[in-house]
Amino acid sequence: MFRGAPLPTRSHPGPRTRGGAADGWTALHDFVAAARQTTDPRRRLARDRLLACVPAEPPDYLNGEGAALLYADLIIDRYGRGPGAFDAAVAGLADWLLAVQGGCALAVAVNQVRIEASGDRPANEIRIWSEPFFLAARCALVQAPNARYAEAVAAFAGIADAEGWPAAAVAAFVLADDRAEAHHLQPLAVLRAAEAAGASAADAPAVIALVAESPPDLVADRRVQRRGSFSFARAAMGPARLAATLAAVAARNGQAALPALSWLLHHAADADRLTIGKAVLATGHDAALVPLLPFLHRSWARAALARAEACDPAWTVGRYLTAVSEGRGGPVLRARLQG
Repeated sequence: MFRGAPLPTRSHPGPRTRGGAADGWTALHDFVAAARQTTDPRRRLARDRLLACVPAEPPDYLNGEGAALLYADLIIDRYGRGPGAFDAAVAGLADWLLAVQGGCALAVAVNQVRIEASGDRPANEIRIWSEPFFLAARCALVQAPNARYAEAVAAFAGIADAEGWPAAAVAAFVLADDRAEAHHLQPLAVLRAAEAAGASAADAPAVIALVAESPPDLVADRRVQRRGSFSFARAAMGPARLAATLAAVAARNGQAALPALSWLLHHAADADRLTIGKAVLATGHDAALVPLLPFLHRSWARAALARAEACDPAWTVGRYLTAVSEGRGGPVLRARLQG
């Protein structure tokens, strides 16, 4: 009914799919070399300068701050060759930086990217979910050897102590530390620090990312309904991956995923609701139909119901009968029962 790969974490890094420092630099160099083929003379000059910074053989002088500047140039061509090529280049940069320069350099680069805005952002965009370098750094770190990971934790701790909870929120996302040993850069701890500083999910998008990866039952009162929808228009990860992540966080904490997924469904744009609606129904929870009831007149909701009917007709019809018996669902569900 629903397929999505959750974000990797330190305890659940998933299969290794990237080749390390050498392959990472090759992917980065190939992207820059291809971008140089532009016919716009002004952009070609910029690409020539960039190519000089990304030679075929990796340099030994590129540090965290330099990597952040390089990333800022890379993102200019984010859509030039398709998302796959750009994502591979950014992943290559993160992999190379971590393997060659270490966890401290990667932490510095992440924080510098956080500071340097990559263009104007919509008010409803969750920046932590939308920055490709943050996701690339996370995927590199969760697979890293213990020594490299420990370097990053220590470096991020120093940055967070100096710059406060916004820096800590990005660190929590990138470190993805779901190990049993608690520390102040895990999502729930950063969430509490943010609230102590006066931030909330109602007005601070970064807090929403912290809520999403905290144990669902412990943050139920933080899943507030805010004005507007979450935007995935420029997200580094789409709604399927985020929905799968919420479900995985709930499962690892022995809790139901439905409340968190319902919260996500409420705030999603219509273009993303079909995917999230499928994830809601896929929980198999007795109340899984309830979050979709206000939207039965929408085409995405009907498509999600059709998918559920095809995958598990007995369960789906049972939910229809319950809703109709309670006076909910109206003619839409009655028509589906009769059809």
